[in-house]
Amino acid sequence: MRVTSNGSWPGNIHISNTAILQGDGRYHLEQDWINDATFIAGNSSVEMFGNKLELITSNNATVTTFDTLDLTGTGTAINRRKQQTLDANVAGALLLNDRVLFTAGHTMYITTPALTAVTNSTTYGSEGLVSSIGTGCLSRVTNAASPYYFPVGAASVTLRYRKVLLTPASSNNATYTVR
Repeated sequence: MRVTSNGSWPGNIHISNTAILQGDGRYHLEQDWINDATFIAGNSSVEMFGNKLELITSNNATVTTFDTLDLTGTGTAINRRKQQTLDANVAGALLLNDRVLFTAGHTMYITTPALTAVTNSTTYGSEGLVSSIGTGCLSRVTNAASPYYFPVGAASVTLRYRKVLLTPASSNNATYTVR
């Protein structure tokens, strides 16, 4: 089965069985992203706009590669959180806005070396950030001797925003992870 669509879903997006979801548009969802089959991101943007905790997950360990992942919503406290239950990739841009991406013990891989691939709000008390525990982290590919931005911190009890600017010593291809 092949599904090509753009649109807004009031609940989950669940790609199941042998389905293929693809398209270069914008996908809006207010609950969980569940990928158990094939998602071909193309030049698409996936916006998670729900006001409750949302998951990026799979029932069979299928890893999703997003082109642009845009985290929005108006939920507060735990409901600011978008949570991974497995590793995931972003090939274009990760737009945190004022949301918290909780990787738990997993990795969010940013596979483009673009310096501007990760953005967030820096308004005090409403910062967008990546929070992790254990071996979880934010990973970025680099190819420039310029500062790469890692908006990390903690969001378990008290929000702690601790941005990291990492400047590689050369323009050789490299990968860095921060938590």
